[in-house]
Amino acid sequence: MQIARDIPVRAPIDKVWPFVSHIPSVTPCFPGAEVTEAVSDREFKATVKVKIGPFSPQFAGTATVEEKDDASHKIVVRARGADRKIGSNASALITISLTADTPATTTLHTLTDFQLTGSLGQFGKGIFEGIANRMVDDFTRNINQRFS
Repeated sequence: MQIARDIPVRAPIDKVWPFVSHIPSVTPCFPGAEVTEAVSDREFKATVKVKIGPFSPQFAGTATVEEKDDASHKIVVRARGADRKIGSNASALITISLTADTPATTTLHTLTDFQLTGSLGQFGKGIFEGIANRMVDDFTRNINQRFS
């Protein structure tokens, strides 16, 4: 499942980029996500807890920066995790690029390719689409609060 979203932020690109491209800083803007350890400057151990109907899986895994281009303001992160209790795996390829709309505003262009397998993967796509859209909405609100 892919989710694309453009997120307007009321802050200049030179303030937004260092924040968005630093995984430990931006991670708390993702609902239920937490960096638990920095393995290197490009790899992080992390957890993500999300509510899916009657379930509250906690995926433990890694987030790896696969591409980071400071000149073009683009970062690509691959996240993978598993919840052993429920027997499910999640993975996401997250691409974020920034454009300066004005000297004081920036747009984050996000594209997330998300996959869920195992017991939770048997639920319908509509359920996950709603949850994923809610998470993106929360991310949008959280990142804008960070720069307000």
